[in-house]
Amino acid sequence: MSFVCMKLCVLAFVATVVFCACPNSWSHYEDKCFFLSRDNETFADSLKLCEVIGRQYGRSASLATVDDAKTQQFLANLMIKISKDT
Repeated sequence: MSFVCMKLCVLAFVATVVFCACPNSWSHYEDKCFFLSRDNETFADSLKLCEVIGRQYGRSASLATVDDAKTQQFLANLMIKISKDT
């Protein structure tokens, strides 16, 4: 399983997860955990932040990529849900 951290404007981080459990405030989809961040960072700073977040969980992390339409729809729905929760 992977972690994915994601900005609302879409920054996403991916890291490996053990035992298929996502941390609190992360959303699980297939073999990944997604985290939406509202931080306003440059792309380079977002990459660094992602690495830091991954290390906090003892994992590697990277910005999310969308590999298929189902993942894209999941992320779009997640962004809508989170924007409504604020």
